[in-house]
Amino acid sequence: MKVREKLDIEGVVTILVREPDGRIKQVVRKKNMILNTGLAMMVDLVGGLGTYNTFACIAIGTSSVAPTHSQVDLQGAEIARVNSSEYASISIPNTLVSVGSFTGVGPNTIEEAVLADANAPSGSRTCFSRITTGSITINPATSVSIVWEHRFYRK
Repeated sequence: MKVREKLDIEGVVTILVREPDGRIKQVVRKKNMILNTGLAMMVDLVGGLGTYNTFACIAIGTSSVAPTHSQVDLQGAEIARVNSSEYASISIPNTLVSVGSFTGVGPNTIEEAVLADANAPSGSRTCFSRITTGSITINPATSVSIVWEHRFYRK
């Protein structure tokens, strides 16, 4: 009997923008694109090769250039980056969730975000996936939370 399995990864990003009083200003929910560097990162992590720090950082930037598999990082200027908290979801089987929160990074307009292996400047980290967010205008008191979910499943 021949055994063939196909695995798939679905990435969804939710961005929650809050006013200083806690009111929700904007919610963005989009599928992400796993970059070629992200596929290489997965192989190395599963095989115990390389020195990746899993999904340690979320960075936000200024470019609205559409994602392509060959991109390796933010396409515009970096606005900010934070360490992400990472955990396996209990409520959604086989799902890895990374969460990052930003405050005091306005005034700015967020156009993109990446999930990376290190809280390091562009060019010093390996990015797993990238999204364009649409224009999210923030002021100095606005808070932004990004929840990055990757669900692994059989096709």
